[in-house]
Amino acid sequence: MKNCNGINFQKDFLKCELLSDLNVTSQFVSAPGYSYSDISDWKMKEDSCWPNNPCSEITRCIPSKSNDHVCLKYIVYETFLKNISSPGFPNKYEHKMNETWKIEAGIGNKVALRFTHFDLESCCDYVKVYECDVDSNRLLGSFTGEELPPEVRSIGNCIAIIMTTDGSVYKAGFSANIYKITS
Repeated sequence: MKNCNGINFQKDFLKCELLSDLNVTSQFVSAPGYSYSDISDWKMKEDSCWPNNPCSEITRCIPSKSNDHVCLKYIVYETFLKNISSPGFPNKYEHKMNETWKIEAGIGNKVALRFTHFDLESCCDYVKVYECDVDSNRLLGSFTGEELPPEVRSIGNCIAIIMTTDGSVYKAGFSANIYKITS
């Protein structure tokens, strides 16, 4: 049904089902193509997209009236936000450092972190990436050594990057590009 802004679309009857509301006026109740029901009556029905989604991870499955399906590809846009690097990069970073960067991409977006250079003391110096709030303990990645880390993507719209170093060996540090991901 075109322009169904309801909670549930009944494909069998081509009706847009809305949750019953005490403030609903009679003009809506009698409108053709709409019905109202109590949410306790709702059940999740098996269809061509649920519980076994046949579409790939980067697509959305939409069931059709004939219980076939269509896989719609998400369009993803990447926008370069900025480059960050450890203090002093490409020269050596300092001893006993505790540096934090907070990167926000705006509501509805995600953050992608791509390291372009990585050179830390492998035993004792770290770059840790958290889902924005460090107190949540949602660690997205912990990196050390000289191997270039993989891309890190946020779950929400913000990440916190923390670099800590000890008091012994110091190296060049890191450089990374930050992108805003919109889908």
